[in-house]
Amino acid sequence: MRIPTKSKKNKGYTILDKIKEVSYSKSDYVKLGDRLRVYKTDDIDIPIEDLEMLQSLRTSYKTPLSKIFEILQDSILQVNKNAIITYRIKRIDSIISKLIRLEKTQLPRIEDIAGCRCILSYYLVMKKYISSKKYWGINYILNQIEMII
Repeated sequence: MRIPTKSKKNKGYTILDKIKEVSYSKSDYVKLGDRLRVYKTDDIDIPIEDLEMLQSLRTSYKTPLSKIFEILQDSILQVNKNAIITYRIKRIDSIISKLIRLEKTQLPRIEDIAGCRCILSYYLVMKKYISSKKYWGINYILNQIEMII
């Protein structure tokens, strides 16, 4: 799916800039996820209203993701100056593909629509940083990391 970009014709605005500030309920997003599966499975064009609604869900992650990224960047760079910290919001096509792959998963229950990634130089630096923070499930996370390494 292609989203229009800035041009003279649309006076520098994208479709994303024109999306109304609307709040949707969890039930609205569950129904949207069901519709998106049908559109893709039956090879039907997705209505612009549904794309706007999905974009609204994606952009709802923007502020919290930005705050988390800033906190991570400030604290991790103190521990490891060579760290790489990035963030992303999953593309619309990727969200729809995941809905189709995971047939029983509801749109509001997809856990990885937005996220941050930290790449540290050394495993021990990462372990020290993580253990210094009071995260829920930290032992589980460390065990998963150790399994990967």
